[in-house]
Amino acid sequence: MLVSVLMPVYNAEKYLDESIQSILNQTFTDFEFIIINDGSSDNSLNIIKKYQQQDSRIVVVSRENKGLIFSLNEGVSLVKGKYIVRMDADDISLPTRIERQIAFLEEHNLDICGSASVWFNQQGEQIPFCHAISDRDIKFSFMFYCALQHPTVIMNTCIFKSLAYDQDFKYAEDYKMWIDAALQGYKIGNTPEVLFKYRQHENQISRQYIEEQKQCAKEISLYYLSQLKEVEIEKYAAIFLKESSVDVKIWEKLCKALIKYKQKNNISDAVFLQILKHVIINTPQVSPAYYWVYRQYTKGMKKNFMIGLYFQVRCLLLPNRESKLSKLVRKLRQLKLPIKQ
Repeated sequence: MLVSVLMPVYNAEKYLDESIQSILNQTFTDFEFIIINDGSSDNSLNIIKKYQQQDSRIVVVSRENKGLIFSLNEGVSLVKGKYIVRMDADDISLPTRIERQIAFLEEHNLDICGSASVWFNQQGEQIPFCHAISDRDIKFSFMFYCALQHPTVIMNTCIFKSLAYDQDFKYAEDYKMWIDAALQGYKIGNTPEVLFKYRQHENQISRQYIEEQKQCAKEISLYYLSQLKEVEIEKYAAIFLKESSVDVKIWEKLCKALIKYKQKNNISDAVFLQILKHVIINTPQVSPAYYWVYRQYTKGMKKNFMIGLYFQVRCLLLPNRESKLSKLVRKLRQLKLPIKQ
């Protein structure tokens, strides 16, 4: 057997039919589908059993609630396939997802492979979303954020079993695993092709525990930076990760250290610009001077219009992220499909 699809389920009855069907309707058919019912109190188990009766590829584990990380590690211990495909109970895999991801992973000799996706909500609004594509760009992005969307990932089973999900990093267990994989030299990539639909709704863990997730992600970033031995980046990035107000001189030193790394490692312009934007998004207080530093260190790069516009608005018009006007703008944006930052 080539593929094992792993999907934990907890009180997902609202979206579960669509998620299960999206896997059963894949163009690639040689797989087992392991579904862990993690003590659901709604109708999830009945829905799962209905499909199990219809398709012998489905393997069901049902027990009391033990949490997502326990469920993931339990599922990994049960798989028989060469590759593990992750799936979440509220998302949708497009019909050619598994087929196209296996082809991309094997063609590029990857150990771990995510994909571009479409983010959608209950109002039908959709936004295409793609992280960095290449191994070097992804590992550069890992300095500041997780550049793999967890439920889009396909991964060599042996690697999955050797790493495991860490209970100490609840709400960011995937980020920690990818960091460990990167530090061990495994090759990581994302398909530029959209193969996944990522649902946005109010009951997501990433929304319910957003502050805990952010704090955990900061700790993982700091750990990763410390292991890379990039002293200048670590020194100045740590200040941004820990402080609410950072002098523009530190921003300039961080930009200088990052541009040096970019040139040495051939990092793409698009990913470099996204990193700078991510730093500013998560800095509560900036100033107009931040914008001019940004302009200075991105001269000659292929600019992203929306990132450039963001820097102008944030640095020149809304420097204080906690001001009433900034909060109003964010609230208005939330009326539309939220974009991951």
